[in-house]
Amino acid sequence: MTSAVERARRAAGVPAPWTRTRLRTARGASLAFAALVLLTAFLAAYFPRAVRANEDRAVRRAVAETSPARAVVDVGLIRPDLAPDERAKTFDAGRVAAGYRALLKTVPEPVRVDTGQSSYGVRTSKDLQATDRDLPSPDAVLPRFTVAAQAGLEEHARLASGRWPRAKAGASAEAGRVEVAVTGATAKALGLAVGRSVHVEGGGTAFVVVGIVEPRDPRGAWWSAEPQLRTPTMSATSGRPPQKFWRAGLLLPPGAGAALLDTLGQPEAYWRLAPRSEGLTAGVLPRYTAALGSLKGGPDLLRVKRAVEAHAVVSTDLDQVIEAHRGLSRALSPVVKVAAVGAGAVAAVTVAMAAGLSAGRRREEFALLRARGASLTRLGGRLLAESAALAVPAAGLGLLGAWALEPAGPLGFSVLAAGAVALLGCLALPLRALASHRAAGVHQEREDLVAARPGRGRTVAELTVLAVALLVLFASRRGSGGAGRCPCCSRWSPRSCWCGAIRCRCGGRRGARGVRAG
Repeated sequence: MTSAVERARRAAGVPAPWTRTRLRTARGASLAFAALVLLTAFLAAYFPRAVRANEDRAVRRAVAETSPARAVVDVGLIRPDLAPDERAKTFDAGRVAAGYRALLKTVPEPVRVDTGQSSYGVRTSKDLQATDRDLPSPDAVLPRFTVAAQAGLEEHARLASGRWPRAKAGASAEAGRVEVAVTGATAKALGLAVGRSVHVEGGGTAFVVVGIVEPRDPRGAWWSAEPQLRTPTMSATSGRPPQKFWRAGLLLPPGAGAALLDTLGQPEAYWRLAPRSEGLTAGVLPRYTAALGSLKGGPDLLRVKRAVEAHAVVSTDLDQVIEAHRGLSRALSPVVKVAAVGAGAVAAVTVAMAAGLSAGRRREEFALLRARGASLTRLGGRLLAESAALAVPAAGLGLLGAWALEPAGPLGFSVLAAGAVALLGCLALPLRALASHRAAGVHQEREDLVAARPGRGRTVAELTVLAVALLVLFASRRGSGGAGRCPCCSRWSPRSCWCGAIRCRCGGRRGARGVRAG
């Protein structure tokens, strides 16, 4: 229904706005074009965000799926050269805990530590050979144990039977009795139970099992950085033939690390910093590997030595894992770029073709405007305003939809992609129309030509002459000598046959043309 304002404008002779009139009279075409721009802008804006989000998820998955033994940053300290009193001070539980707190402050960005899965304590760097003959020994080789006084046992395990081990004041190997706990898997494989004593070579120390525990998070770095503490494994000797034996772990209370000083296990203080994969992105991988390299042998290693001890050693395989992932990403990058270029080209061609079809349907409208004196600048400006009224809001909605579907990702690339789609949608129709109507003229077909085709009889005659010409040519090619040549073939040469066929065909072409009536 016409509003009062529109009726007043008409009465005053004021023309209606071009853009509003066009959008109201061609709603279907306008909505279709806006939907095309919206979809194209959404895909263009979503593509870089989806690629970056997939890269980030792949990095986090690669770090999370790496075995904790390779992923943790392991700081170790072995000092067999120290006197017994100095070694006891070095491996004191309070001093080891203070070293852990100091290490957390030395980790450079962007490496972040998962304190919930990190661990520290005192352990045997060399397995202890059991001497109890009743322990399982598949090839007559007794089990070997890794003994660790790892902090946080009660937080990372639940008690299945017995009680928690306790450290005695001044506990050492000379005390002769040290309380330990074992996991349920270790107890089942080696036949251990609460109250069982395990004796090892190199001293009279007896490790008494007082509790059986179950890990709260078996796959976490606290348990899996040294898997034999959680689950016993079957190993083999290096001799020939190899002999199988069990490797398992004994868990001491955190304050009982001094009990390992007089054993043959070469005790060491250790700090295992578990990396946190949350928040890790593909964009920081170069800085991440550089930070790990600095921890292993750079300026940050000096900070670690100052925080712990000058003889501390840092090791990790996480940098190798990340470099392997970066190599795979670099190998796939050309494929992603080709896909992006191909998808962008298809989208641009689609929008351009839609604009071309629209310009073709409105060819008479543009020709009439040009015939009435509309300049190219004015015509292009009106078409630009008409296209912008549809393309700009549609591209904005597409960008908003991409951001809502994938909040994480580079906003700048998405804005540029959506802006490029909006610009193409605004310029495609005006440029196509201006290219077709550079000069005003009558866009009609000529009336002095007739599109008449030759009749069927003439076509049959032409094909007959052509067939005869081919037969003559074939016979002349197969003929040998003048005596055996056909008289007809000798009279009609191939050249004359071809000329006749061409003349007939040309005559047919001329007969198909017409002239304007008197």
